[in-house]
Amino acid sequence: MALDEVSVSVRNNEFFTLLGPSGCGKTTLLRLIGGFEHPTQGRVLLDNQDITLLPPHRRPVNMVFQNYALFPHLTVAQNIAFGLEMLNRRKGEIKKAVDDMLDLVRMTDFGSRSVSQLSGGQAQRVALARALAPRPRVLLLDEPLSALDRKLRKDMQIELKRLQNETGITFIFVTHDQEEALIMSDRIAVMNQARILQVGTAQGIYDHPADRFVAGFVGESNFLDAELIKQNDDHGAQVKLASGTVLTVSTPAWTVPRGPVTLCVRPEHAYVVGAGKAAALTGRLENIVYVGTDTYYHLRLHDEEEFITRQQNRSGRQVEFKIGDHLGIVIRENAVRILRG
Repeated sequence: MALDEVSVSVRNNEFFTLLGPSGCGKTTLLRLIGGFEHPTQGRVLLDNQDITLLPPHRRPVNMVFQNYALFPHLTVAQNIAFGLEMLNRRKGEIKKAVDDMLDLVRMTDFGSRSVSQLSGGQAQRVALARALAPRPRVLLLDEPLSALDRKLRKDMQIELKRLQNETGITFIFVTHDQEEALIMSDRIAVMNQARILQVGTAQGIYDHPADRFVAGFVGESNFLDAELIKQNDDHGAQVKLASGTVLTVSTPAWTVPRGPVTLCVRPEHAYVVGAGKAAALTGRLENIVYVGTDTYYHLRLHDEEEFITRQQNRSGRQVEFKIGDHLGIVIRENAVRILRG
């Protein structure tokens, strides 16, 4: 996958995530940083030093691969020591680094164990320890959690963020899992079709997506066609929905004065009410999905578009609607976002 004029700056000591669907170019970008690929144009800079032509072993960068690539014939400690030995570090320095890494990943009692005896989570910790042992400036992680089960994966997300905080090393992490990116990242670059569409904090991207792809890929969204009929002087505007309802929304700087626009409403920013009550939209309830902490209401609007609301469940609260009911949809104030496309 080629990259299309990608330009991005990663800050020192941050957890930076490249997020996007399979084939969008995020692993290619990671490999360019690591020196495993070379750009046909452009440069790779580290602290303003051009490292574009340096081979991987001469860059202060290490990489954790998706399959961990541990040496099965070596013990845990020997795996961690391997890179240091290739760098011709002294034996005393290597032993201390190995002990420090085992302590860092909370595996002090596993040094003499064969890696073939490790669980998936333990093997992942050893791969991290081996990559961190030489104290690289940057650690690259290519979907290292993808092979773990859900519970272990969530535990390791917290562990990765802890390791990054404790070491102060810049982590650049690749994933297609938007929840994973939101949990761990200081900043996220959302990618699609070889381009970076938006860079920002997890909250910034979730609350203020730049376009329809970002809004749909990061979190859940409802999309509504509307017409921007009036732009106010206070960075606000009035938009008219297909139902005829007029909403006041905040507008980004690039918004055109008038014309068709796409609106984004997160499911948690809307709720259903009984028919006849004041509401921005109306629709027929098609499905109710209970997921423990929340209940999702799937409605079909009069223009046949689907709209989903998510309401938090409270103790003792009963579902008060049934499938087939015609309901109103109330959109919370300041919850509507105007998108580029």
